[in-house]
Amino acid sequence: MDDHFDVMTKLLLLRHGKSSWQRPFINDIDRPLNRRGHCASKKIAKYIYELGFLPDFILCSPARRTRETLGHVTPAFAHEYRILLEPKLYSGGAIELLDCLLSIGDGCNSAMLIGHNPGISELSNLILNTGPRDQVHSIKRKFPTGGLAVFNFNVPWSDLGPASADLQQFVLPKSLKSNDS
Repeated sequence: MDDHFDVMTKLLLLRHGKSSWQRPFINDIDRPLNRRGHCASKKIAKYIYELGFLPDFILCSPARRTRETLGHVTPAFAHEYRILLEPKLYSGGAIELLDCLLSIGDGCNSAMLIGHNPGISELSNLILNTGPRDQVHSIKRKFPTGGLAVFNFNVPWSDLGPASADLQQFVLPKSLKSNDS
């Protein structure tokens, strides 16, 4: 491998929107988003689009709530991208999620992972190197539903690891203004 890697790569970690617990006998993997989760996912989708954080590749848990979150995000993308529903993202921890990211080809400049806690939180804390002090503090404390962390790094996907990515921003849906919710 070349010792110098010039391409700045972007990773978006998105936790699914708030899910519904109204039907107590439904399997966890089949739980849908609730009203608040749908609204939050739409806000985050608009935010991602407006800032131009458009991923080339999307890894998504097969759970219904993550697929519904994905369904709100992708209509904003007017470019080509690939989606992979990855079972490891449903119950995996940081190492399993990182393993999925390590297999992304180096031709991919930006990727999004849509998943669950505690995996998303564990992964963000594992790869976190530096970033805005207040946002680093927030992400280390809690990664709420609908939260989006945007990381930058300048190593190949295969070299992503502990403390190798810089947090560009951490945003929660409740901090975003919306005219339609």
